[in-house]
Amino acid sequence: MDNNKVNLTIQIEKELRDSFKNVCKAQDTDVSKEIRSFMRQYIKKHGQQDLFKK
Repeated sequence: MDNNKVNLTIQIEKELRDSFKNVCKAQDTDVSKEIRSFMRQYIKKHGQQDLFKK
């Protein structure tokens, strides 16, 4: 396992989780990948862009 990876636990409504999982599956992607993508985009938009200049 990559030592730089950690888990993130969040609480959301079951219906939101289920809908998101279904949409991801329909788009042939997975929840973790899309959450990571959202987080990167959010950081780039709202600050700390230097995190991705590696």
